[in-house]
Amino acid sequence: MKEAVAHDVVFMAAATDTGTVRKNNEDAYFFSKKEQLFVLCDGMGGHESGEVASKLAVETVQNVFTQKSNFQIEAACADLPENLPAEAKILVSAVRYANRRILHHALNSPEKRGMGTTIVAAYYKEGMIYTVHVGDSRIYRLRNGKLIQLTSDHSWLNELLEDKEITENDLKHFNEKNVLTRALGTYPTVKIDVYTENVQEEDLYLFCSDGLHNALNDNNIRQLLNSSAHSSLQDAVTSLIERAKEQDGSDNITAGLLYFPTLLHQKPQYRQRTTVSDESESISQVLDKTLKSSYSLPAVKSGNIKKWSLAAAAAVLLTTAVIFPNWKENPVKNTNAGIPSALFNENLHRATNSKDHINTADLKDAGSVVLVQIRDRKYLDVLRSLEYIKILDAPDQFKKDIPIHAGTFTWAIADESDYILYKNNNIKLTAIDDWASHRGNTSSFGTNSGNESGTATYTNVPENRGLIYLVGSFPNTTYKDSQIYINDQIVGKLSNFLNDGFTLRPGEYTLTIRTNAGRVQHIKRNINVVDGQILTVEF
Repeated sequence: MKEAVAHDVVFMAAATDTGTVRKNNEDAYFFSKKEQLFVLCDGMGGHESGEVASKLAVETVQNVFTQKSNFQIEAACADLPENLPAEAKILVSAVRYANRRILHHALNSPEKRGMGTTIVAAYYKEGMIYTVHVGDSRIYRLRNGKLIQLTSDHSWLNELLEDKEITENDLKHFNEKNVLTRALGTYPTVKIDVYTENVQEEDLYLFCSDGLHNALNDNNIRQLLNSSAHSSLQDAVTSLIERAKEQDGSDNITAGLLYFPTLLHQKPQYRQRTTVSDESESISQVLDKTLKSSYSLPAVKSGNIKKWSLAAAAAVLLTTAVIFPNWKENPVKNTNAGIPSALFNENLHRATNSKDHINTADLKDAGSVVLVQIRDRKYLDVLRSLEYIKILDAPDQFKKDIPIHAGTFTWAIADESDYILYKNNNIKLTAIDDWASHRGNTSSFGTNSGNESGTATYTNVPENRGLIYLVGSFPNTTYKDSQIYINDQIVGKLSNFLNDGFTLRPGEYTLTIRTNAGRVQHIKRNINVVDGQILTVEF
């Protein structure tokens, strides 16, 4: 007779909520007490693509664990360090399979190009917990009443902080706090953070999307988890989500808890943290072959993945094209917004066939095409008003999906066959916060009466005030009776301020849009208003 094996007691619970603003939920999760596995993903991409990406990731990880014989786990991890535990390698292989599956799905569905997802996942076995992490979803641990964040966000902001390129004092001026530097499905390979530690009795692990940790700070989370008012683990999850929804609610909110009340397998103190590098091409081929047999993926031309790789590696196109006809007047000085305006292809050469040659006699002078950097999209209107400038490319659909950051970029022009006709690899975009040092004492375009730069004034701002514009879509069916609050003080009805904006004295503010019943629809924190400034707040 086979002796029964005693198992540790592990409790699991999770829930997700669409929030108060979004129409669909791009978060997804899965947990299994049998497999002692938990997975949480937060998708992105728009047009329901984020929802597809997160579900594909969750499903793939689940399948790797429940159908191990269908996946070449050892081959998928052949490049990993020998000292990495086998349990961690299973998680890494699952994440790699998920990344490639999302990528292939996007390549075969043009409307879903660019979709991706974050992931946090944990696997428990005999006193040890093994976790993997990509993106800005988080894992926390509550032990002896103390809350510790076990993951480090893969966001542009966090990397700048870690590299000490900015300080905590700079955060209030940083507008792109949630721009990710890593995600599944956005690039052919992915770096994965892996963390292993021993579990102690009464440890509680929290998994959450940014909809929760952006709304609740660590102290809020700790107090809620330490509360004795919860009747069950599920009740604790519900309390976290409801509190986050009350505080913000502008994003999907997902939370999951793993609780270890008693342990039979208690291991000595142990921690291992490592980052697994991008897999090699040979391992990518193993992943693709396995995925094709497991999910009947349609064939994808290798050139398409190379093209994808080049576009991602270039990290680029974040600029606006403007054409200047020949003129004698002084051209407008550096001004911008940043919008993608180029195509990429692995063929970085001009076609040499005779049919591609151009008869120079047919060419006519059309002026100069330049790239300009402006600090706000509304200044495009200023450029358009000038007689000698024509805006060639500023598509609205990229306004929120692709942020513009300081750094060195590439711009390219391609013909209809995707051949690169022109390519500039060394375009430098300056951080907006640094502009003042290059322009004397003026701190904002078109806002100071003594503006020596000659920049056109967009509108006059009252003395000792800043002018605030709200930018976004506010359909009457949803926002008919919505109210604007500044630092919890009511400003007035949203519809009354959409066209002309409103003014504030210099300072730092939190702007909230609420329904007439007080429910939060949007919230923007750390809005810094400067005397004479024109500031747009995007939703």
